[in-house]
Formats: sequence, structure tokens, C-alpha cells
Amino acid sequence: MQTDFLGDIWAMVQDVFVNVDPVSGGIAIVVALLAGLILQRYLSGIISVTIGALIAYAAARFAKLVLLDGREIQPLAESWWSGMLNMRFGEVLVYFVAFLVVITVVYILKTAFFANR
Repeated sequence: MQTDFLGDIWAMVQDVFVNVDPVSGGIAIVVALLAGLILQRYLSGIISVTIGALIAYAAARFAKLVLLDGREIQPLAESWWSGMLNMRFGEVLVYFVAFLVVITVVYILKTAFFANR
């Protein structure tokens, strides 16, 4: 039972991170880094900043598909909305935890090196 659970989690992590194109991965890293720099106080803002970063990431990926890949806005918006409604909770959780970890590390580094300046 536990190995099935861990296997499912590992499959979701691989699905999210291994199957990502380099541009989308770069967008995710930049958004998470900027969110970590924007975060002012950790405990009062980490959840809202992480959710905001996920929304910014989704918007940036949508813009990438329209601007760089030349996709049509209307059919793309309809398919994305359908995809978001059918997204598995585990995928959302993997994205959330990944962004949360990166934002936390950036925040800790920012406060450690730039707090007194």
C-alpha cells in the first residue's frame, strides 16, 4: 500500500519535472526566484506568494504558447481551462510544494545576505 502511494507520488513528480520543455522550466525558475525576492515576511505571506507565483507561471506559459509557438488564443484558452478543471490534485500539490521550496530557499538566502543592507 505504501509503495503504491510513493510510486504514485514519484510518477507525478517525474510527470511534472521530467516532461517539461526548457522554456517552461526556465519560466518556472524565474517566477519562483522573483517570488522569493518579493516575499517580505515568511510566515504571513508564503502561501499567498506561492499561489500568486503559480498563477503568474500559468499566465507566462499561456503567453509563451501564444507568442512563441503561434497558437490561437480562443481554442488555447478553452483547452487550458478544461485542462485546469481536470488537473489531478497530486499535480497541483507537486507544483505547489516545488514553488514553495524554491521561494523559501530564495527568501532564506535573501534575508541571510541582504537583511542588514
